[in-house]
Amino acid sequence: MAEVKWYGDKAMKNMEQAISLGLEAAGLLVHGQAVNLSPVGQYPKGSGKVGGKLRNSLSYSTDGEVKGLNSSTGQKANLDDGVKPNPDKNSVIIGTNVEYAPYVELGTSKMAAQPYLNPALELNKGNIKKIFADAIRKGVGD
Repeated sequence: MAEVKWYGDKAMKNMEQAISLGLEAAGLLVHGQAVNLSPVGQYPKGSGKVGGKLRNSLSYSTDGEVKGLNSSTGQKANLDDGVKPNPDKNSVIIGTNVEYAPYVELGTSKMAAQPYLNPALELNKGNIKKIFADAIRKGVGD
């Protein structure tokens, strides 16, 4: 008589690990792109002020942990400025809680938009698909 073996539990565990790795890699990728695209305010020389609060506050969160806070010379990244921890293990949050961030991204009636989050995602859609395909391929092959 033929024996049937069940590998569903192992397959599910591998898939969960692949998704987790894919989210981490995608979050890191889009976060880095958003940092590169985010505008930095200019202050007069000698004012003692350093621009970059928005850029320094950009972070991403997967599995309840905030990651990717930046720090420029003369300015320390503040965990309170980053995104809130993401309790959903099947998603990634990329952003900031700096109060003026939506106005920079979307613009106002008096200021043109300077988008950095949406373009970071759009520029990397193909890369994100590849990240997940590779993660799943490797995870299933284990």
